[in-house]
Amino acid sequence: MDEMIPMILGLGAVPTATWLDGTSLGERDPKEFLDLLMSKGVACLNVIPDRNWNIKAEAERRIK
Repeated sequence: MDEMIPMILGLGAVPTATWLDGTSLGERDPKEFLDLLMSKGVACLNVIPDRNWNIKAEAERRIK
């Protein structure tokens, strides 16, 4: 991130991160995740909507 964000800004783009579902280690603490992203210069968060999930396993579907 420390190398990519300056490059993204240099291209005139908006540094953007994604949020899937909060189940991964990096997403488990939303406040910590967002604080980190903002401290690095991320300006936009793309939240993956539920409709994009095509989960066949019943147990996994219940978690998400």
